[in-house]
Amino acid sequence: MKKHESVLLQMQILGGVLLSPGVFFQIRQIGVDGDFTAVNKIVWTAMHVALNQRGSIDMITVSTALADMNELEAVGG
Repeated sequence: MKKHESVLLQMQILGGVLLSPGVFFQIRQIGVDGDFTAVNKIVWTAMHVALNQRGSIDMITVSTALADMNELEAVGG
């Protein structure tokens, strides 16, 4: 798979989780260490944090988790 295709797939996974948070439970064991870009790893981690600390995954809880992690600006605000 080409790098561009890989990044596009990562973005589709992250967007899919935001649109249908239930999907997260089906794919959360995906290892992102070697495959995801640095920015997408941060977002994936924030999704875990949002779920663990706030009980849900949505734009607000993930944005709040990113802010709490001091990573909001790193992922584009």
